[in-house]
Amino acid sequence: EQYRNDSFAVDLKFTKNEFPVKKGQLIAKSGNSGSSGGPHIHFEIRDTKEKTTINPLFFGYKIKDYTRPQIKRLLIYPYGPNSSVNGKNIFHEVALAGWGLNLHPKPGQDTINVCGKVYFGIEAFDRHNDSQMDNGVFSIKLMIDSVLMYSHKMEKFDFEESRQMLALVDYPYLIKNKKRIQRSIILPNNELPIYKNVKHRGIYRFDKSKIYQVKYVVGDIEGNESVLTFHIKGNNDGVSFIPKIPFITKNETIMRWDSHNVFKREGILIEIPKKALFDTLHFKFSINKPQNGGFSPVYHIHDPYTPLLKSYKLAIKPTGFDPALRNKLLIVKLDTKNEKPIPAGGKWDGRFLTTNVREFGSYTVLADTKPPTIKPANIQNGKNISGQGSIRITVTDDLAGIETFRATMNGKWILMDWDPKRNLLEYKIDEHTKKGKNTFRLSVVDTRGNEAVYEATLYR
Repeated sequence: EQYRNDSFAVDLKFTKNEFPVKKGQLIAKSGNSGSSGGPHIHFEIRDTKEKTTINPLFFGYKIKDYTRPQIKRLLIYPYGPNSSVNGKNIFHEVALAGWGLNLHPKPGQDTINVCGKVYFGIEAFDRHNDSQMDNGVFSIKLMIDSVLMYSHKMEKFDFEESRQMLALVDYPYLIKNKKRIQRSIILPNNELPIYKNVKHRGIYRFDKSKIYQVKYVVGDIEGNESVLTFHIKGNNDGVSFIPKIPFITKNETIMRWDSHNVFKREGILIEIPKKALFDTLHFKFSINKPQNGGFSPVYHIHDPYTPLLKSYKLAIKPTGFDPALRNKLLIVKLDTKNEKPIPAGGKWDGRFLTTNVREFGSYTVLADTKPPTIKPANIQNGKNISGQGSIRITVTDDLAGIETFRATMNGKWILMDWDPKRNLLEYKIDEHTKKGKNTFRLSVVDTRGNEAVYEATLYR
């Protein structure tokens, strides 16, 4: 099909009985790409009717596992401007000690002072006996004064729900610290089917002057459990610390998660569809002057630490560009470290460049006039390739990103496998490369139409 379509990427649909498989039959060999650490293969069991993947350990596969899950850290979050944890309206991280069924805060942190509404989160992972791989935990339960207030189980999962996981974790903490805190709160637009017995969406009011016992129970599918116990002291002392950014400011716009939201300013249009947000948003917006070489101001759209479930429309009006550059312009996202801009694309709609993006952050318009870079890894003009099995070429682009590539041998299309993780094109030498002299040609085009061409005479 690839040779029939002259394309590496093809979309194929298989009939139900096209590839029958027998028990014990070899169906795949392990391979490796990216940062997986070695050859491996993925194994899944899916419900073909519901299109969900099901935990395979439900089907009798026995894996040696006497190891308890580990709880690494506890976070307590105030909910709203009138709540506090230890007198502050910011989350409080608790250092832990102990092991197994007797996890607890380190000395001096056992009792946390809370006023108003709060919710909780933990970092936890699980391991099997003969593996050092950190796996997700199967179940989490949260109890307050022995009453079950929250629980979830990882039994099955729909791949279309993948981004819903951003509502389960503490997304800002993940971006800043590369640690996954599983929060025991259900955001309004979180539709994951994992939750059971959750009261008040996981938000609890501690306003009585008493000591509450709070307990986390984390388990794996084999029944191994770890228990974290700590205490909350409720009070009505209020908040003694005001965050640098007030809860509501004059520069914010309220955007409901269950509404279509439109935001317009000079030179920019933002349309966030219904249910693209996980929760109602106090939307922040500001503008800076253009960068050197930029063709629009830098628009700071909320902040990069707020996740979205779906993409939103972003339209920016470029200014001050030579008409000859019109088709070279694109919208880019500037990361928080002001490193290399990240291409966000853009098509012309009247006087605006329009694209769809799935992240908040800082955006502007730049031009890409440079062609991609082609670097042969194991060939050169005039080389005899009789002793090698493939041709390998590294392909990169300065800004806009690779859109298409086409390789030919003696004028006829040849299949080059594309590995985007390594920016590598590879052609496994076959009958399309004849004995004697061959002419190899590779054309690479980026999304702004800049083309690079590499040609070489090769002998076999």
